Amino acid sequence: MSGRVISSESRDGFDLERLELDLNGIEPVPAIFVRPKPNGRRVPVVLFNHSHGGFYHVGKTEML
Repeated sequence: MSGRVISSESRDGFDLERLELDLNGIEPVPAIFVRPKPNGRRVPVVLFNHSHGGFYHVGKTEML
């Protein structure tokens, strides 16, 4: 697996990265990574893993 950062921006309270992942060598997979800025507190984590069952066209335009 490999990936690259497409864009990165800093927003109020968090940093946002748009990524392109190579998970299977067939087609790049878009991803979004949001990292809260350090504030000394613990924060919750949400992971979303789209399941397509091998049908790669399913969910291509799905965004969080």
